[in-house]
Amino acid sequence: MPATSKENREDNCYRLNLFFVAEADTIYAELSNSHLTLSTFFGGNNMQDHLNKNLVPMKFGVLFALLTLAFGFGMGGAFGAFESKIKGHLKEKGKEVLSTAYKGDEAKMKKVTDKAWIYCKRAHLHANGLGAIALSCILLLSFLRGSGAIKSVAAWGLGLGGFNYSLFWLFAALRAPGMGSTGMAKESLKWLAVPSAGLCILGIVLVLGLAVISLFGSGGEEQGE
Repeated sequence: MPATSKENREDNCYRLNLFFVAEADTIYAELSNSHLTLSTFFGGNNMQDHLNKNLVPMKFGVLFALLTLAFGFGMGGAFGAFESKIKGHLKEKGKEVLSTAYKGDEAKMKKVTDKAWIYCKRAHLHANGLGAIALSCILLLSFLRGSGAIKSVAAWGLGLGGFNYSLFWLFAALRAPGMGSTGMAKESLKWLAVPSAGLCILGIVLVLGLAVISLFGSGGEEQGE
């Protein structure tokens, strides 16, 4: 009985193996005959033509989006390796002006330096978030109908705006302890923050507009030059 049971199990495993092999062959044959294979959409020439026509003209937006991501990941690495040194630097900047900017109030200085560290983390989070959003929106733009000039402006806005806005938070963090106020630090960098935020908003509005036109508008399916 034990031997017979073992032979039955082996026989069942063999039959099951044959079944899966047959099914795999059937699926492979259907995919080979189908017009919906990946090569239809992403064939070498088709994809290269798409990149040359639609994505390369937005290359500077892509570049700044990647730089923003690199900045965000770089700050994350710096936090992991030098967190204590960064916090120490912020405190030292505050101590240098303790008697002037803070009027000897150490509690106020600690509040500002702690907030400055939060600003450093905001720079890291904004860079990662805005960089990812910019890159994904630019890739989406490459598939939407619309003027190449408008797409280029949108890509510039998303890439450059996100990069500069992330820098704004870092610069505010570094300035705040020496000025005695995070509010004053942000105010002194308004020249960087406002245009950067404006570029981001402009970029996302243009992407939204082109998406609506492409998805709901009438006309041909060809993208504009």
